[in-house]
Amino acid sequence: MELTSHEQKILDIVNNHPEILDNPEKRVQVAELYGLSEKTLRNRIAELKKYGLIHPNNKVITSNRDIDIVQIFQLIWQSKLTIITYSFTWGVLAVLFLFIKTPMFTSTITMYPAGDLSQSKAVMGTNLSTIAESFGLAGLSPTPNYNIPDIVNSSRIKKEIILHEWESRVKNSKQSLITYWEIDQKSFSILGLIRSIFPDGNVNSSNNDKNLDIAIRELEDRITVSESGSGLITVDVDMEEPYLASDIANFVSDFVIKFVSKVQKTNAYKNRVFIEEQLSVASIKLKESEKILVQFKNQHPINLDTPDLAMSRMGLIRNIEENQTVYLTFRQQYEIARIDEQKEEILINILDVAVPAVKVSKPKKIFILLLAGFLGIGISIPVILYREYPSI
Repeated sequence: MELTSHEQKILDIVNNHPEILDNPEKRVQVAELYGLSEKTLRNRIAELKKYGLIHPNNKVITSNRDIDIVQIFQLIWQSKLTIITYSFTWGVLAVLFLFIKTPMFTSTITMYPAGDLSQSKAVMGTNLSTIAESFGLAGLSPTPNYNIPDIVNSSRIKKEIILHEWESRVKNSKQSLITYWEIDQKSFSILGLIRSIFPDGNVNSSNNDKNLDIAIRELEDRITVSESGSGLITVDVDMEEPYLASDIANFVSDFVIKFVSKVQKTNAYKNRVFIEEQLSVASIKLKESEKILVQFKNQHPINLDTPDLAMSRMGLIRNIEENQTVYLTFRQQYEIARIDEQKEEILINILDVAVPAVKVSKPKKIFILLLAGFLGIGISIPVILYREYPSI
């Protein structure tokens, strides 16, 4: 609301001398200081209270309805016990959370691909495919491109991890993760009872399938994979035991290496078989074209050639040269394919193997306790301000 200059003057006096609100003697002194009578000052203060510019609890509000900053800090300081109570409550909740939450240990592996299976192989595949297509041939498998994060995130590797028998140093036994997490142990729950009475319409499946599905979803939260711009791939595994976390992380790297190697060998075998078939076809065509040229020469001696016969002879020679080029190319690539099929190639390099963690990685105790403290402060201050200034 718009204030007159006189009303603004009274409000400024109250801001500068808040003690005059509940101290008559001080009000008399301040009124004389500003050339006013105590009665006039008292009446003007009453009007400002009526306007809502002075809180009934004698808290001063400025003319633009904003709370005075100094008084805010004074109010917060006076209500420090409330802030401490809120912070302590959130701190207790945080401690209870840390007490209930299972501590986790993180193990990490880093790996990177050893190039696109080699530059020479990519060139070989490109050249061979081009030549094969130019002569109407098809079927050569392209050089595979592996996405390691997709392999790590696949259900296949998760099933292998879950069903593998892992050595637990805490439980002193070898168990699958379904048994380790006690997923296969039936326990009573209200949710389970409700689902048994009111089916959700899902397809009935065996307990083993249900347990496996639960374990896969649990494991998805335990394994994280990331890839940097340089191609370095990092895999983190969180588990309740440090040795178990490192064992699973190293299992992941071994699985990726074996999987990529197996796929590569299968691809190399298919390429070798394809090239061998095309080499056989090229050899037959070359022999046929040579045989046709020999027959032509026997029927038409070169010294009796007419222009038409000379052109036919040149066409037969070019056909032999083309077939010979295809045959030699496939012959060369066949030898390369045989070597590729037999050799052991490193396709994935492991930069860092996983080692057991020496300290708990999750939950982060300091962070959670600090967060609880800030929540206590952040919630208590608005509550205090609203309690004192409900109309603001």
